[in-house]
Amino acid sequence: QQTREEAFEQIVSFTAVKQWIEGLGLQQDLASKYTDLFFEEEIYSMDQVISLDKYMLRDWMGIKVGSLLVMLADINAMNEDDEIEETDEEIIEEEEEDKEKTIFQAGGHGNVMYKSPGYIQKRVTTREYGFYQTLRANKLNIPPNIIDIYIPRLNKCVETGSQLNRKKFVIMEDLTYGMGQPCVMDLKMGTRTAGEDTNLVKKNYMIQKDKATTSYVVGMRVVALRTYNTVSQSFNTISRTEANAISDRAQLEKYLRLFFDSGTTIRKDVLVVYIRKLKELLEWMEVQQEYRFYSSSLLFVYDGDNTEEAFCHLKMIDFAHVHTIKDNGYDSGYILGLQNLVEIFEGILNE
Repeated sequence: QQTREEAFEQIVSFTAVKQWIEGLGLQQDLASKYTDLFFEEEIYSMDQVISLDKYMLRDWMGIKVGSLLVMLADINAMNEDDEIEETDEEIIEEEEEDKEKTIFQAGGHGNVMYKSPGYIQKRVTTREYGFYQTLRANKLNIPPNIIDIYIPRLNKCVETGSQLNRKKFVIMEDLTYGMGQPCVMDLKMGTRTAGEDTNLVKKNYMIQKDKATTSYVVGMRVVALRTYNTVSQSFNTISRTEANAISDRAQLEKYLRLFFDSGTTIRKDVLVVYIRKLKELLEWMEVQQEYRFYSSSLLFVYDGDNTEEAFCHLKMIDFAHVHTIKDNGYDSGYILGLQNLVEIFEGILNE
């Protein structure tokens, strides 16, 4: 119940932000998730929290955690009397039964919603917006074959809102479009997720998280995973909390194997495709000295109901912290993750 003036005067610690989130009346596991998200987005003080638009805050919190269904449940829990503003209808155009299939949300990625059949709309930071504008202008120092194969096809960049409240979006291909049972896995790549421009508070927090998960040693960690079980005809999904608890390579390998488990067999046909794609991406990453991709992810999407290679995608996503290499080095953390991923996938394939 702090006043706006009191909030502006307070320098809030991690604990204080956590207490504020818990004060929303959310369950403990959700409060913990939201606390992590606040720090990932460099929100450290109550004045920053208060300055956020109420509906934007709720949309962002819910979508970052998981599906739109989770978002709607959380909004309802926070305030049963509030309704989504009419303007949200411009973004949310799918029927309720389709929301569970919004796989970018299941992967925990930003303000992402269906825009139209075959396309999704993602709200992005100014830095990521700049990356996509450079991509659209064909000015990235990345080979065309890498862009065409490993970066989602971009439709357009859009800015809306007033000068004081500018909102930036990119509209890109929906990788799940046309799939019956989309299986999705999001792996955050690299040994370090804090970008070179990250402030000290956030950097220390992110280093601790990298060391507590498999990022620091293996060069990647699971952010989200959903796979289709053909026996139960239902999805197996791991939560963000469960993903963050994966702390060693043995556990990581178990979850990576789960991603290809259909309930009756391991999808080795999908494994073969991904191994080939990963090796090609690794071949480029081992020689390129243009960019380091901090806190970027690899998104794996395949159809649990289809064996055609056309329904098997591997894309690089999340480009808010891409930095130009200035020390003549390489993105060694990302390279390590790719090398280990190929090794693990080949091990599953040869079981």
